[in-house]
Amino acid sequence: MPFGLKDRGVIAPGRRADVVLIDSLDHCGVQKVFSAGRLVDDALFASRGKVQPVGLGSMKAARVTASDFAVPAGGPTAR
Repeated sequence: MPFGLKDRGVIAPGRRADVVLIDSLDHCGVQKVFSAGRLVDDALFASRGKVQPVGLGSMKAARVTASDFAVPAGGPTAR
């Protein structure tokens, strides 16, 4: 199990699984969402604390522009 998360991914007692109920396989309209056994609704979101961002400023790369992806070619095709 990656990252040691052995309690995830199975719908069974003692395991943690998030479940999405959809209206049909044809339309896949989300009807309800359960996370950690709780119905995800407006009240659940309102009760959540703010999560501080992680990793901001951790990328140390030069800015990329569209011209960095240009491929010089003299004809209708290029490698």
